[in-house]
Amino acid sequence: MKRTSTLLLLGWLICGVLGAQDFHYSQFYHAPHHLNPALTGIFEGDGRLMGNYKSQWTDVPVDYKTFTAAYDRKFLGRSDAKGFFSGGIALNYDRAGDSKLTWGDVDLNLSYTFGLSQQFFLTVGGQAGLVSRAFDEDNLRFDNQFNGQIFDENLNSGENFANDSRLFPDFGAGINLRFQAKQTSNLVHRNDRRTKIDVGVALFHLFEPEQSFIEDTEVPLERRLSPYAMGTLQIAKPIDLVGNLTFQNQGEYEEFLAMGGVRLHLNNKLGRQFNILVGMGMRRNEIQDSWWPTMELGLNNIEIALNYDLNVSRFDIATENRGGLEISLRYLIRNVRKPLSFKSCPLI
Repeated sequence: MKRTSTLLLLGWLICGVLGAQDFHYSQFYHAPHHLNPALTGIFEGDGRLMGNYKSQWTDVPVDYKTFTAAYDRKFLGRSDAKGFFSGGIALNYDRAGDSKLTWGDVDLNLSYTFGLSQQFFLTVGGQAGLVSRAFDEDNLRFDNQFNGQIFDENLNSGENFANDSRLFPDFGAGINLRFQAKQTSNLVHRNDRRTKIDVGVALFHLFEPEQSFIEDTEVPLERRLSPYAMGTLQIAKPIDLVGNLTFQNQGEYEEFLAMGGVRLHLNNKLGRQFNILVGMGMRRNEIQDSWWPTMELGLNNIEIALNYDLNVSRFDIATENRGGLEISLRYLIRNVRKPLSFKSCPLI
C-alpha cells in the first residue's frame, strides 16, 4: 500500500509538472478573466470586484485549493463615440497535492468594446501576466528511497531537479460578441430588460512559455483554447432561464462544462432588488467527472454563488463522491451621475 501510494503521489507530481493543465473553476462563468480577457468590462456598471475560492478533494491527502481576486473597470471618459476601453487586474493562486505544486500569477487585462448597435457589442481583449510555479520535494517519496522493506528518507531519491521554482511571463488574447435586449434607462439600473448572450473564444499561453523544473528538459506550457457561450433569457417579468457552457482544450486534455438554472427576481424595486437562482452543472472530460448543484443570491450590487462538486469519476473510490466546495462573490460599482453629463454605459 505504501509503495502504491508513493507511485500515485509521484504520478500526480509528474502530471502537474509535465502535463501542466491550468487550474479551473466549476463556476467558470463567474471567473471572466480566466475565461477570456475580452470579458473585461462586460458588465452593467463602472467597476467590478470579484473573488473565487475552491477547495477540492478535502477527503484525500492531496487536496487542491484555488483562489482568485480580480478587479476591472470601464474608462468611459477616455473613449470615443463608438466604444470604450476597459482594464483590470487579476491575482490567481493554486496549490495541489503533497508536492504543494503551486501556480501564482498576476494578470493585467485590457479590452476595447465596439458598439455595433444598441443590442450588439464586439470586444477584443488581451492579457499579460507574470507566473510563478513551484513545488516542495520534502513530502514526496520515490522508488529509490525504499530499501526493500520500508521507506528510508535518508536514501537519495535519485531525482535531479534543477530548481523547485520558475518565473516567466505569459500572454493571452480573445474576442467576445454580446447581444442584449435594449435598456429602458441609462441613469439607473432598473433590471427589467435582462435577456443577453455572450459568445466568444480566447487563447491563453500564446508563446508556450518554458516551465520545466528538470535540467536539460524542455516542457512548454501548452496553449489553452477557451470557447464558450453564456446567456440569460427573460421568459416573464420575474423569471429568467440561465445557461452557460464552455469547452476547454489544452494539449491532450479536454473538458466540457455546462450549467443551467432558473433565476427568480423576488423584488425589483430600486434599492431593494433581490433575486435567487437554483441550478445544476456538470463537467465531463474523457468520462463523466462531476455534477454540481448551485445556488446564487443577488442583492442590489452584490452577488454570491455557491456550489458543491459531486465527484462521479473513477476517483470516487477515494472521495466517496465528495468533490469540493466553490464560492464566488461579485460587487458592482455604479457611480451616480447627473443627466446629460456623462457617457452612459450601454451594457446590461
